[in-house]
Amino acid sequence: MIMTNVIESLILLIPLIIAGVLHMICVRLDLLSCLKIPISTKHFGKNKTYRGIVLMSLFAWWGVVITAQLEPMMAKTSLSFASLSSWELLLFGVTLGLGYTLSELPNSYYKRSHGIAEGKLPSTTKAKIIHAIIDQADSGVGCILAYVLFLKPPLVSILIFVFIGTFTHLFFNVLLFLLKLRKEPF
Repeated sequence: MIMTNVIESLILLIPLIIAGVLHMICVRLDLLSCLKIPISTKHFGKNKTYRGIVLMSLFAWWGVVITAQLEPMMAKTSLSFASLSSWELLLFGVTLGLGYTLSELPNSYYKRSHGIAEGKLPSTTKAKIIHAIIDQADSGVGCILAYVLFLKPPLVSILIFVFIGTFTHLFFNVLLFLLKLRKEPF
């Protein structure tokens, strides 16, 4: 049973990996720069933009559609992307993208209000570790609402998703940094 939960957690990551990689390519190539408007420089910094919200929502929708198409080739689980209508997939993807991007804002607000620059970590080792984990986990936690609303995964799968998702996020941040698609690895 636990292996099924791990598989479900990995399946839940597919749309987010697709969305995150496509988003970073757009950021690196400065596509849709007309949307590169900070939501609030004072509260969230210059890196939290309307472009991120729009693109992550669009790309999460694409990721959800791709996952639904791949589902027949995957291991049998309680998840059912393919059973959703086109409109449900659209709403699911947009909700997932919004959950991802908007859940990053409280952490950004906290960091700006405590004088921590964008893309940087606090100065003490303990605070660096705590913030590095929060930076990777916050977006995944925000996605849970979309997953619960549309797929109703078991609680164990959600908990595993947050754990695996945090480290997957970290892995892809470092990978995208090494590929020069990201300015900072964390």
